[in-house]
Amino acid sequence: MATPTYTLIQTTTLGSSAQSVTFATIDQSFADLVLVVSGDLGSSGSMVCTLNGDTGSNYRYNFMDWYSFSKNGGYSASTSSLRIAQQMNGGGVVIANFLDYTSYYHKSVISRYANGASGNMAGGLWASQWNGGPITNLQVASNDVAFSAGAVFAIYGIEA
Repeated sequence: MATPTYTLIQTTTLGSSAQSVTFATIDQSFADLVLVVSGDLGSSGSMVCTLNGDTGSNYRYNFMDWYSFSKNGGYSASTSSLRIAQQMNGGGVVIANFLDYTSYYHKSVISRYANGASGNMAGGLWASQWNGGPITNLQVASNDVAFSAGAVFAIYGIEA
């Protein structure tokens, strides 16, 4: 089996705070995508993605996560965005794998995150799905407070 190769497609480093970052015109020549977000992510309640501008109730997810000393788990069968992290207070990292992103049906996304800069450790694992065609545009947003200046957003293609 060949070793997968990661190719940087696009990167953005925030010069000032922002509520969202958009990766437009995503190259369709890879097998999978990997989104990496790192740095001071503000005090966002959760981090979400919108794919191809779809804000309908076409996403679903299952999750387990923890914040400080509490743990949570649950699911949503119909929601208007793809949640990839929660309780991102302060510095941290989020990694989301978008599997088979060029297919039309059943885009599976597996994300994991961890942070601890605010003194309260948090982390989690999310498994999500969207059925809306090949991913050509991806917006990452905070549904609470804006991402802080200096946060880095990068998207990589994985060659088969």
